Amino acid sequence: MEIRKAGHADVIKIVQLVVECSMELEDNHSTPNQSEAIAIAVGHGIDNNEAVFIAEDDGKIVGYVAWVHLPGNAPGHVEGCGTFVKPELRRTGLSKKLRTYAIMHAKSKGYHTVRGVASKTNEAALASVLKSGFNVVGIMVERKF
Repeated sequence: MEIRKAGHADVIKIVQLVVECSMELEDNHSTPNQSEAIAIAVGHGIDNNEAVFIAEDDGKIVGYVAWVHLPGNAPGHVEGCGTFVKPELRRTGLSKKLRTYAIMHAKSKGYHTVRGVASKTNEAALASVLKSGFNVVGIMVERKF
């Protein structure tokens, strides 16, 4: 398994991974498919040399992380635009490895804070980010109409 910076040629494969993972996450945790927004954020991150990393196994993308300074972010802050790992590779430490690469890269660019969203019903994801040093700092609300 290799972890490397993503390039523009990887965006379509990242989106395919997000779509694949989102179907399962939506069924189990009501996590919406945000593949279009993620594709835009990932492209922006690649254009600006941000922390966008992929994990490849046998030439196939099996995980990715993107921490991107989006327009409107406070100075020093990046947006966590997803950490997705194929279901069969979850609970192997791959998400943590990807986030470690993102932390090192983001720090090297002078960033000091990342924010992201995790579904409260996705206990594995919450446990993973909390073990990685994240803190719960608010509550997201939504209303369907």
